[in-house]
Amino acid sequence: MTYSARTLLSCLHKTEMGMRVREKLKRSLARWYGVLMLCCAIAVSAMVEQLPLLPY
Repeated sequence: MTYSARTLLSCLHKTEMGMRVREKLKRSLARWYGVLMLCCAIAVSAMVEQLPLLPY
């Protein structure tokens, strides 16, 4: 089974593009995860401020 150079380059290009898209998706997900964690931290901080202080 032989492949032409054009077919091999096409396959290589497709896998390279797929990897690039996958990397972009990973970065995007990581960024949104970070934003979500920051929002959660701010929300928890705001809720903790509303709690009455317990005397020990």
